[in-house]
Amino acid sequence: MVRNTAVLHSDDGGKTWSKPRLVTGFDEQTACLVRLPDNTILLVFGHKTDGSGQRFMASFDEGRSWSRTVYQLGRNCQYASTVLLTGNRLVSVSHRIIDGVGIFHSRQWSPPKKTTIGDGGFWIPRPAEPLGVARSR
Repeated sequence: MVRNTAVLHSDDGGKTWSKPRLVTGFDEQTACLVRLPDNTILLVFGHKTDGSGQRFMASFDEGRSWSRTVYQLGRNCQYASTVLLTGNRLVSVSHRIIDGVGIFHSRQWSPPKKTTIGDGGFWIPRPAEPLGVARSR
């Protein structure tokens, strides 16, 4: 079972697609992509790795490379969806359980400046291996 987030890329309007490339670790999934006015793409995703919550990373090149810095967005919440508002503000709505009751929680936020994101460097995800295929060394 794969419990990561992968991205694909199309150069022909969705007729053909690249191989999936894993961009998050195990139990980091249920992601959404948000394009900012300056063409930065944010990948906002849930995690269940140290508790639960939401994180995000950024790409400046259409998702070919991603920021090494992963930003914590919220804790104790899952299944967020994020949209862009006016003024480069974002709103994320997620599901939380408080005292055994499920509620929806919203948060408005702004992404860090591009220079801050770029300070940590970038990495390029490799295409995912098909399930059951071992990589030769």
